[in-house]
Amino acid sequence: MIRIAIIEDDDDMMRIVSKCVKESSMGVADLDICCLTNAEDFLDKAKQEEFDILFSDIELPGMNGIKLGKMVREKYPELYLVYLTSHSEFAAESYTIEAYQYILKKDMESRFPLVVKRLVDKISKEHEQYRWIGTFSDKKKIYYKDIISISKLKGAKYVEYVTVNDIFRERIPLECLLRELNSKEFIVVERGFVVNMKHIARVAGNTLYLDNGDKAMISRARIAKVKEQIHLYWRGL
Repeated sequence: MIRIAIIEDDDDMMRIVSKCVKESSMGVADLDICCLTNAEDFLDKAKQEEFDILFSDIELPGMNGIKLGKMVREKYPELYLVYLTSHSEFAAESYTIEAYQYILKKDMESRFPLVVKRLVDKISKEHEQYRWIGTFSDKKKIYYKDIISISKLKGAKYVEYVTVNDIFRERIPLECLLRELNSKEFIVVERGFVVNMKHIARVAGNTLYLDNGDKAMISRARIAKVKEQIHLYWRGL
């Protein structure tokens, strides 16, 4: 299921936004839309259920959308945040908190449907990418999007997955696993160590900083290729 939250305190605009989300998501059978009027209610809801996308106004009663966005980035880094606003002066600040998109309400008709469709398609694909690990009686489903890194120590029989929620092991050669994953999001940064580009927070020199606080060193032999792959991924290519 794809869970979408909309925060908008104007009733007419809420109807417009929710109608556009539904129309732009045609063909997606499992879609849940939660309509809220303030940031505080969203934060309460987010404690109980996981959202994939948040469409939010910036000027809201109580906590504004910018302050909310900073909290969302800290607590729910994988949530796609899209701002809908009548005011362009918030654009620069929205970029500092890495909002996925910033859409002026006057441009909604031309821009919003495409953004919704692109996001829903992207999340639908993410939900289809997973791997079963474990024994027949104790199998675990791991979604690709939740894998932060994969490693295999020299001489070890297992690969180790570090995910957003836990650490898992599977007995499989790393090269074989990468072939089976068959995803361009996973890159080898040094011998026996793979990261998911989705979880790279920043790059400084030959060090990757991951969004769970871990660091990964890029080997000298791979640094040019790895940086090129990351650059293309961040550009959406």
